[in-house]
Amino acid sequence: PHDENIKIIEKEFKVKITEVKQKRLPNLDDEFAKSVGEGLDTLAQLRERVLSSLKVRADIETRARYEEQVVQAAIDLAKMDVPDVLVDRETEAIMSEQANRFRGGQKGLDEYLSNMGKTNEQLKEEMHPEARRRVVRAMVLDKIAETEGINVSDEEIQAEVDALAKQAGERADQVRRAFESHQSRHSLEHAMLNRKTVLCLVEIASAEAQVPAAETPKT
Repeated sequence: PHDENIKIIEKEFKVKITEVKQKRLPNLDDEFAKSVGEGLDTLAQLRERVLSSLKVRADIETRARYEEQVVQAAIDLAKMDVPDVLVDRETEAIMSEQANRFRGGQKGLDEYLSNMGKTNEQLKEEMHPEARRRVVRAMVLDKIAETEGINVSDEEIQAEVDALAKQAGERADQVRRAFESHQSRHSLEHAMLNRKTVLCLVEIASAEAQVPAAETPKT
């Protein structure tokens, strides 16, 4: 309802436009290719570089999907009891990951949950299936690594640290210091062990896929 005590005042404003800009895209020609840099001289070279990059990315994504399918197949075949304590511990780890995504940490997460009308306990319940999936995946890979005799040597760990430091450029010393602690090196070792185990599974699955089916004897 309209409040009679409130007066409505109408005003006019004049706006003076001093400048109008239009965004113009560069022409796709050799000059544009040169402006990109990276030793490119022609548009054809740029197109070839882009297509090559897209192909590499597609190959990586296809490989990653195949690896995950192989791991999932191994998980589906596994029969094991999953300790609740491990699932609870992984759930807490996921909750910490969620909190770290917010600027204020746990406080930021609490504010977000409050705005969403949720509690920490409700979020934990939602994260429980993902925590169990992670635990099962880790247990299966650890068992396969043990069965296949897969391990990671100190030399391999150091080589990985050197590679990470090299990629860090000016932050190389900072990266090296980060892996001086036993916990950091153990985490890296476990990640590398999982990676080697996944590659082993992929090799086994690929070899089995290439085995020709036995021919049916002719009668």
